[in-house]
Amino acid sequence: MRVVFLDIDGVLNSDRFFAEHPWPDGASWWSAAAIDPAAVQRVNALVAQTDAVVVLSSSWRKRASLDELNELLASRGLARPVIDVTQSLYRSVDGVRLTRGDEILAWLAAWSGPMVEAFVALEDEEALGAVEPRCVRVDSLIGLTEGDVERASRMLLG
Repeated sequence: MRVVFLDIDGVLNSDRFFAEHPWPDGASWWSAAAIDPAAVQRVNALVAQTDAVVVLSSSWRKRASLDELNELLASRGLARPVIDVTQSLYRSVDGVRLTRGDEILAWLAAWSGPMVEAFVALEDEEALGAVEPRCVRVDSLIGLTEGDVERASRMLLG
């Protein structure tokens, strides 16, 4: 199994997207209005090219259930549902602040499904620690690009 750990802010939306798409009256930051359908289509292409699954590592996982997130992402064109979310970890037992990378490693360690043969994290700013070599760093000014998808695909397919 191949896994894409997906961030939303800065990856599925961007400064450019918000500049080109005026904010609808009454829309919440945590709504479909904040998701760029073109970036979602790029995730679809990555998943199709690599036969990967998506696990949400974004802070959005703290705001809504997996079902609600899948409904929201599907409304913006996500072809396959997100299979899971990483858990929120804050500090280690000795008080060290844990990173999103630590949350990804914890998800991988706890996963009891098919063996994960490769993974990539699509991230714009959060520190990933030990996971950084498996990260495609997305520019939050422009969001997920075709070049990012190509790099992620190479990482997943080896």
